[in-house]
Amino acid sequence: MIAVLLTNRVLVESRAPGRRRLPDLQGAAFLGLAMAFLTLGVTQGPSWGWASARVLGPFLAAVVLAAAFAWSNATHAVPVLDPALLRVPTFLVGSVVTFLAGMGFYAYMLNNILWLHYVWGYGLLRSGLAVAPGAAVAAVVAAVLGKVADRHGHRVVAVPGALIWAGAYAWFAGVVSTTPHFLTQWLPGQVISGIGVGMVLPVVAAAALEAVPGGGYATAFAVVSSARQLGAVIGVALLVNIVGSPAPGQAVTAFRHVWVMSVGCFLAVAVLSLALRRQPAREPETAPPPAAPGLRVAPVPVVTDPGGSDRSSLLATLPADTRRRLLDDSEQVVLLAGSWLFRCGDPTDARRPAAAAAGRPPEA
Repeated sequence: MIAVLLTNRVLVESRAPGRRRLPDLQGAAFLGLAMAFLTLGVTQGPSWGWASARVLGPFLAAVVLAAAFAWSNATHAVPVLDPALLRVPTFLVGSVVTFLAGMGFYAYMLNNILWLHYVWGYGLLRSGLAVAPGAAVAAVVAAVLGKVADRHGHRVVAVPGALIWAGAYAWFAGVVSTTPHFLTQWLPGQVISGIGVGMVLPVVAAAALEAVPGGGYATAFAVVSSARQLGAVIGVALLVNIVGSPAPGQAVTAFRHVWVMSVGCFLAVAVLSLALRRQPAREPETAPPPAAPGLRVAPVPVVTDPGGSDRSSLLATLPADTRRRLLDDSEQVVLLAGSWLFRCGDPTDARRPAAAAAGRPPEA
């Protein structure tokens, strides 16, 4: 509630006239139902029987709904997943890698708590504290190695990071015993795991977003985040499938199998991360004119290719002669820092400060 109130008072709403269209809600429903049926089939397969109609039915429904989502996404004016994004190789690879990493990550996170609680006998609070070192290490590693990835390329960091991450859960599967040894067995695995997380998840997401043309960052970020969450759904479903309801003497083996599954996910992440491409640095075509002290120059759109091959700009879709006339007639405006780009009489549907709403131009 506090966030809603502050948002209404502080943020400025800006809408593009004539472009207020709802996204593809039908396609989003198709995708959500497809994931629900897929999760149902994976989760209930062991108990219902993989060849039973109750399991094959959800799998078939998931396939049909996924096809319906693809059709809706391809035909809707505002698709859930912009098809143009899927034609960006690094973005596509980054999304798939994020999905696989999410599978392994969320599966072992729940598995770690189950191991600590049911095998080592930790309480839930103590179990939560026992997995906290990994998160702390990941935050530090991401802050340090993110700069290395920016300078030398993302796969230089992501590939060894995925291998380290896989090694962490090979450690858990092969070293951690049923007798509690936090400092000598659990903590080293947490530190290694945190290094892997910090080297992979934020770096791969940055690689995917860096490859997206300007203007598509919000959609791209939503897709990458959704890929991670979909991986979480499938990863937890696989954990339920692997662990099931084991007999007292079989629980330890089942938990170790989940760690092995995570190792396989991170090895696949390492292989796919080899395909991450380093994007060329984006430099402005023209340098802005020098501004007087205390002034800020409003950005002016630049069309880099008169032939219209640069589709990242709305202007690039116009005919060449129309675009030239538009740019020749455009005006470059110099604003005081913090002032509003608004003049009385300009058409706009954005919310304006009180002075502008009353018909008074903002101070310049």
